[in-house]
Amino acid sequence: MSSAEVYRDSSGQWRWRLRAGNGRIIADSGEAYRKQADCLAGLRLATDSRPEQVHIEPPPLEHHG
Repeated sequence: MSSAEVYRDSSGQWRWRLRAGNGRIIADSGEAYRKQADCLAGLRLATDSRPEQVHIEPPPLEHHG
């Protein structure tokens, strides 16, 4: 069973990665997206079938310094 993770990278942009049933990363977005919706659209385009699970990580906390 494959699963996809959608997350924010260290610069605050959205990325995705696809994991195989054994937990190994088998694909990633290769680029960052400013909008979460664009990231999800890229994930759908890159996978010919929908992953069984999509996990979207919450945005990181903003640090004010």
